[in-house]
Amino acid sequence: LLTAPQYAACEALLMCEEEENEGLRGGEEVQAMVKEFRKRRDYVCERLEKIGGTRLPGGSKPQGAFYLFPDVSSWIEGTGSKSSDELCMRILREAGVATVPGSAFGKEECLRMSYATSMENLERALDKIEEWLGKNVK
Repeated sequence: LLTAPQYAACEALLMCEEEENEGLRGGEEVQAMVKEFRKRRDYVCERLEKIGGTRLPGGSKPQGAFYLFPDVSSWIEGTGSKSSDELCMRILREAGVATVPGSAFGKEECLRMSYATSMENLERALDKIEEWLGKNVK
């Protein structure tokens, strides 16, 4: 038989173990966040496919990031931009959408697009990019 202090110590250890296991599984809040980011990632991937002219690295969606890094060489060429830096600057100035040039990561043909924002912001940003490309791709 356990004494009261021994029982309390064992109970505390069991509770810590259960909490640790829950933490490893991610808990409900973490799982909800993962689900939401997956939804946003999928939305941006679908929109880029609809817009056209992009390719994701390896042809697949990222599995553990909050951004996409598509090859946009056809956007660079089609808009007459000289680099991903110029393309990103034009998208920012003319469409009002911030992206990061691939040159910052050693991939001149790519740009980085974050989906760590609301779905509303993503929809608005992609609408603006699509409209801008429609006016500027020759």
